[in-house]
Amino acid sequence: MDPANSPETPQPQSSSPQNPPAISIGKTQAANLCAVVVGVCFFLPWIQNIFLKLSGFEFQKLSDGGKVLWLMPIFCVITLYAGFVGKSQKIAGQLAGAAPFAILAYGLVNEGQKLIDVLAPGAWLGLVSGAALFLLVRR
Repeated sequence: MDPANSPETPQPQSSSPQNPPAISIGKTQAANLCAVVVGVCFFLPWIQNIFLKLSGFEFQKLSDGGKVLWLMPIFCVITLYAGFVGKSQKIAGQLAGAAPFAILAYGLVNEGQKLIDVLAPGAWLGLVSGAALFLLVRR
């Protein structure tokens, strides 16, 4: 019996670029899921009170400056694309994850603390999934 092939001899584990470690596949899938949720949240209501429900899609229609809100789903699509082709999701994922917080910060500066009282579940879901996406792609 050849000692190099015996069951007691440990074989070195290699992770080449063609065979990434199994943990990165799970992380990529989790990042993709978060990117999808953040992208969907663009179309869910962000502001809700008795009289109105506004999503990011409706906000971007209100002014020419609102077109910048499209960066949120665009970065999500770029993050998904990078995950599907096996490229790094770090930059696009961080931008997609930070977008809901940047939008909230802009709203708080313009509307004040009263904005927190009218945030709809779509906004909260976008913030939570954005934070998760931001942290997932950093590692």
